[in-house]
Amino acid sequence: MPTGYTASIVSDDGVDFNGFVLNCARAFGALISLKEEDHNIEIPDEIKPNVSFYEEKLKEAEARLKKLSKMKISAAKVIAQKEFEKGLLWTIKSLREKIADREKYDAILQQVLLWVPPTKDHENLKSFMIDQINSSIKWDCSLGLSDTVEPKALTGKEWMKFERDTCKRDIEFYTEQLNSEVNGSLEKTMWIQQLKQSLKSDVA
Repeated sequence: MPTGYTASIVSDDGVDFNGFVLNCARAFGALISLKEEDHNIEIPDEIKPNVSFYEEKLKEAEARLKKLSKMKISAAKVIAQKEFEKGLLWTIKSLREKIADREKYDAILQQVLLWVPPTKDHENLKSFMIDQINSSIKWDCSLGLSDTVEPKALTGKEWMKFERDTCKRDIEFYTEQLNSEVNGSLEKTMWIQQLKQSLKSDVA
């Protein structure tokens, strides 16, 4: 039985060597995004980098770092206090929600445990229900570090340093991603051009 790539060889329309090579090339890194596309869509000569997302994030981080450099410590202190209060309220809310959810799960679980399946064929259903509730308790009600540790109140200076360091890390990260996207596109373009040049006839 032909595959999605070899079907064109035995089809009524047929396919030549170059067409078969280019169709199969869609399964490789440089053209992987075209793998599921219509095979009639022409393979481009150039892969253009998708940099808009990284450029936007980079601009945002740079703008925030610039804004922080002009901010006074007194203003940073006010923001730090507000964020501490917000974090504290979130911790309390999250803890209360998990406790309430656990009580609901436990109530139904007890009923399931006491339920006697009408036949042996229903025993798997009981086991399944128990597993589902226990799984939900594990993922929805477990207490992590953020649930049990009270947020730390930062001074204005500490908050400023944390925010600046975060911006610098973001700038470094998005710069690396931007360069990687550009370089990756160049490598893919070269791969495509080398492939096309290796074929016997003009496939552009």
